[in-house]
Order: sequence, then structure tokens, then C-alpha cells
Amino acid sequence: MTSNTLAMIQAYLDGGSGSTMEQIIMKQAYGDIVRLIAERDEARREVCRNEANHLPTMADPHREAARRGWDCFKKEERNAALDRIAQFDQENGLL
Repeated sequence: MTSNTLAMIQAYLDGGSGSTMEQIIMKQAYGDIVRLIAERDEARREVCRNEANHLPTMADPHREAARRGWDCFKKEERNAALDRIAQFDQENGLL
């Protein structure tokens, strides 16, 4: 659902429709969503690492993530999210 939401916001922003205020709100929402996804995935990775360190039967954090149905270790998505954060911050003068 989150990737669909991001795609819809990105399409809206690319289309250039809406007022300037709507564009600003959508840009802020996009940046907030991307940041929250990165924070969520980092928290999930931490949980999986802790489980792997404390449970002898679950020595691999990647296995724990898969068991939980989480994709928090997918490097491509994580890097893409971080790139989107940096791009958003740069475009909006936040760096």
C-alpha cells in the first residue's frame, strides 16, 4: 500500500496539477512518508538483529525478517528510499 501511495503522490507531482499550496502539501507528505518508511525499516532491522542475537534457533536476521513477512533488508529499496529523502531535502532547501 505504501509504494502505491508514493506512486500516486509522485504522479500527482509530476503532472503539475493543483494549486501551489496543494503541491507544497503533497511534497511534504511525500517526504514524510519516505522518512517514515526508512525509520520503520531501520526499526524492523533492529528487531531482527536482536532476535538473531538472543535466540539460538534464529541466528540470521534475514531469516527472521522473512519469517515475519518483512522486506526491511532489501538493499535496493532502502537505498532508493534514502536517495528519495536526499533528493526531496535538496529540492526543498532542507540540506
